[in-house]
Amino acid sequence: MLKKISVASAILLLVCILVSIALLPFAIDDFGKMVSQYETAHSGYTLFYEKDTEGISSLYLRDYYEDLEIVESPDGVIRAYARESIPYSVSYAEMLEPDGQLTLERRYNGLSGNNFSREYMVDRVLASMSNSSYSFRLEVPKDLPVKVTNYYRLTNPQELDVSLYQPEPEELPQPEESRPERLTNQQAREYYNKAASVDRELETLVNQYKLGQISENEYLEERTLLLDSYADVLSGLFMGTLSLEGEDYASILEKTQYDLEEDYIEATQERLERDFRNGNLTKEQYYEQDLELERQKTEVEGFQEQYLEAEDLLDLLENMYGYDYSID
Repeated sequence: MLKKISVASAILLLVCILVSIALLPFAIDDFGKMVSQYETAHSGYTLFYEKDTEGISSLYLRDYYEDLEIVESPDGVIRAYARESIPYSVSYAEMLEPDGQLTLERRYNGLSGNNFSREYMVDRVLASMSNSSYSFRLEVPKDLPVKVTNYYRLTNPQELDVSLYQPEPEELPQPEESRPERLTNQQAREYYNKAASVDRELETLVNQYKLGQISENEYLEERTLLLDSYADVLSGLFMGTLSLEGEDYASILEKTQYDLEEDYIEATQERLERDFRNGNLTKEQYYEQDLELERQKTEVEGFQEQYLEAEDLLDLLENMYGYDYSID
């Protein structure tokens, strides 16, 4: 049974192929007639640009033309036409140079009609097959020089001044002087000395606060200024190292802030314990405040664990320059 169905299917397929071959010449002939009728129906021109030549010394057509016919204007006016076979509206963007050169650049302003209708799709196919498709006609005064950048086929009377024009290529900006890939050893050491100086000052500052030599506000204000100095060090390191371009040193600063916050909390706990021993706090006050400080310390430690990227960047700097730029 299956064998009979296969044989029947093969015979039917063969018949269809033979019928298609027999009808193909008629289809080609009909399609040729449709294209010919389309060309006859769309052989006219549509005016889409017109301009008087006063103050114009030359005309420059800036874009590519597939099929352009240039003829003498009967009244000295510049006119541009497009064949009706072009299924979209056309206009010119114009610019008048100080020397009187009028530059025109064609613009397609959108497809005309319903772009997805059956009639439009048929028109598009016929337009692509038509010899008159995508044709443009330009009327210019006889004594007006015309420069054309590029074209596929150009038709113009010999008496008109039409020339192929290739504009000078735009001069490319010269590349900036190449940046060094990394800092010099001297620069790297200078930044390390600055970072180390900030580190020492921060250590001195927290000890002064721990011993009660400065107030809490004085400590926090001075710490902020020292962090700004450390930010300048990081900025110089990152800007001077080409491989770190695009990297953000903000994570290092944030990690450092949390490290310093932990130092600040531990120093505050020591001050609290000293006040308790000196009788300035009751046991309840001490335990209550110490418990709050422990909570804050645990929270800070949780944030510190999120800054692995900062550790990687600091390790990268140390491997590259041989100095530890971190603030402990």
